[in-house]
Order: sequence, then C-alpha cells, then structure tokens
Amino acid sequence: SIAPTSIAPTTIALPTTIALSTSIALPTSIALPTSIALPTNNAIPKQTIEVTLPRLLLGYARTWEKDDWEILIEANLCNTFDGERNTMIHNKAFSTDPNIGLELQKHINDENAFFVRMGLNNFQTYQLNGNKTSSAMPHAGIGIAIGPIQIDYALTNLVALSSQSPNLYSNIFSLKFDIDKEKQSKK
Repeated sequence: SIAPTSIAPTTIALPTTIALSTSIALPTSIALPTSIALPTNNAIPKQTIEVTLPRLLLGYARTWEKDDWEILIEANLCNTFDGERNTMIHNKAFSTDPNIGLELQKHINDENAFFVRMGLNNFQTYQLNGNKTSSAMPHAGIGIAIGPIQIDYALTNLVALSSQSPNLYSNIFSLKFDIDKEKQSKK
C-alpha cells in the first residue's frame, strides 16, 4: 500500500550558499482514490490553502576540532504558537519540542570532507495500554563535500524501520552549492 509522507527540508543555508532540497508535495486539489487515503486514516483536505503560524527556533551549537576531525553538538528548541501539541513542554499558548544532534566530520583535505550525523526530536508522552509511555524519533545521515558541492542523505524516524512501529519514515536527499567556497578558503 502507498502511504503519504511529509518531507521537511533539513538544510540551513548561509547567504553565500544555494541550497536545494528534495521535497514532494501534491496539491490538495488532486483527486486521490479513496483506496490510498482510507487505509492510512489520512483525510484528504478540501481546501488548497494551508495557513501555518510562525515558529520560533532557539538553538545552541558547539564545535570541537582536533587534527582533521570536527565534532559538532547542537541543541534546539522548536516553539510553536498554534495551541497545545503533544510535546515535552506545552500549554494552551505555545508548545516546545527539543531537538538534539551530533555531527562527526572528517576533513579529507582543504576542500573535501565526509560527515556522519545523528539526532533526536519529536519527544512525546502518550498512553499505551493504560500506561504512560515516552518516545522520541531518532534520525541518521551521511554527507560528503567535494569542493563547493555538498551532497547529504538523511533517514528520518529510524524507529519506523522496526516492525513494531506503524509510523512513516522519510529519505531526504540534499544538494548544496557554495558560490563563495573559493573566497572562504582563502581567508
């Protein structure tokens, strides 16, 4: 069976970077057969306009370097203001979802590098068989930078790969092209 998935861009681009991230979005005006929507319990919206409220992202990152290796540790708070959500911190006015991540980078030379990334987000608490249960979504990815081009792959929600989880996962491919790579390497 085919199940719709959502893909969120994961690339943060500085002003001197052009970032391309694959994203598949079907306009809601396309008539999908009910055989696709019903097994997944996904309702097909009748409107084609989606209104989302702004998010406030607060984060901290720290990098350690030794020889040709770099380790980056990052923590973020994703704050939404569209009512109470099932997040770690929530009330009627806002909800906060913490995210943590780790990146290990090996510099091959001045212009080329290899990356391994891991992260956790979507911390939730819910009732399962009358017991309070907590969960989080682990993610992993790899990347390679060759000159001004960076190619990344991420697999989201690794728990969904187990047979015990009905959740969906996403494969995310990103391509970045740094138009000022030459200027930055001369600094």
